[in-house]
Amino acid sequence: MLTTILVAFAPIALFFQLSLSPYSFLQLLHFAVFTFAGVWSMRVVVETLKIACEKKNIYPKIGLNIFKIWLFILAFVGIQLSWNLRPFIGTKDMPFEIFRESTHSNIYTTLLGAIGGLFKAH
Repeated sequence: MLTTILVAFAPIALFFQLSLSPYSFLQLLHFAVFTFAGVWSMRVVVETLKIACEKKNIYPKIGLNIFKIWLFILAFVGIQLSWNLRPFIGTKDMPFEIFRESTHSNIYTTLLGAIGGLFKAH
């Protein structure tokens, strides 16, 4: 499900990449697409878990709530982990490097900087 949603958004991301959009906009666009795909996919997983539990007449509400909390923690950690493992992503003016020193080690501060970059006067 997640992969299908990401592939569906690929032409939109490619359009903005080819239209020479600012790098901060592309960062936010990709973050929004990945967030949407992740939330939608996990919503499907939770709904499927509910249906499976109801079908077998076991409906552990506390287990479902714990699973939702686990999904939130997984998303928070997964976002930061994927940011730290991004060796091939960079700006257009940077040379290709397999291992690059990271100047921004926190995705959330980088996203705030990207939001600020959108409002910066050119």
